[in-house]
Amino acid sequence: MVQDRTAVKTRIILATIECIEKDGYNAVTTRNVALAAGVNNAAINYYFGSKDNLLEETFTFTLSHFFVDLKEILKDHDLNAYCLLKVFLAFLLQGFVNYPNMVRTYFLVPAVFQKYGRSFLRQFEQFLETVARRIQKENAALTEREIRLSLLQIVSAVLSLCLPLDFFHGFSGIDPKDPVMQMVYIDHLLTRYLNWVDPHDIQKDEQKVAQLLVKIKNTQVFDRPD
Repeated sequence: MVQDRTAVKTRIILATIECIEKDGYNAVTTRNVALAAGVNNAAINYYFGSKDNLLEETFTFTLSHFFVDLKEILKDHDLNAYCLLKVFLAFLLQGFVNYPNMVRTYFLVPAVFQKYGRSFLRQFEQFLETVARRIQKENAALTEREIRLSLLQIVSAVLSLCLPLDFFHGFSGIDPKDPVMQMVYIDHLLTRYLNWVDPHDIQKDEQKVAQLLVKIKNTQVFDRPD
């Protein structure tokens, strides 16, 4: 019974995400969520009590996945900084490309940002702090300021591909939704900023990178409700 309840709640949360992505945060209603989830409208009230509670659980749910994935990326302490950033940037870009309206909601809806967006940014910043420390250990010649500026520019260069999605498409010929082009872009970027990392070390960890990306992708289907 508990598993059945969890499965239905998960389906409704996934439907809420689907509705936000399709029509935007302000257009979400219990009726269209119920339709997308394949349940009757009364089920929304039964499992969540109200639309506000449903939205709160949806944001908590998606945010918890983000935190879990960040921790997963940092688990392998032997992964060099280049490969660590490659996984992170691919994860970040795919999230922004696949869930643009969820991202906009987190940052452009004041009430949502106050409650959830700030937490997102704190975790994001803590992650970058950890990456900065790893880079410092690998290349002691770099100053803290150099590392921070480089990380800021790297992340900004990735986010520029999807805000909005087609802004640089015509000039660059890059489709941000194409997984192959995503990795080409990220590799090109990282080889410019982390040119001190031995190419052999990067190649050695290619399988680790691929496996980690698959593992994270499997969590992004949101199959683990809290």
